[in-house]
Amino acid sequence: MSGHAINDGPYEPATLFRVMQAAVGNGLKDRYEPPQKMSHQLLVLMMQMNDRARRERAQAEQAEKKACHANGKRRDALPDA
Repeated sequence: MSGHAINDGPYEPATLFRVMQAAVGNGLKDRYEPPQKMSHQLLVLMMQMNDRARRERAQAEQAEKKACHANGKRRDALPDA
């Protein structure tokens, strides 16, 4: 029987397997794929975090400037970290 053609009709096991595999794959993709648009609440939280980090950096720079001024050194004369 080596010369017979394989019938790949809609009810054949291989076809059903591919249909089920595609359906499961699409379901997983829909469930776990990250959204392309960010929710407003998440956007607000990220903006707040960025603003907080920016303020903390500015405070650290001010503290560094005060320390340098108190020691009589210029900020650009400090060694790179």
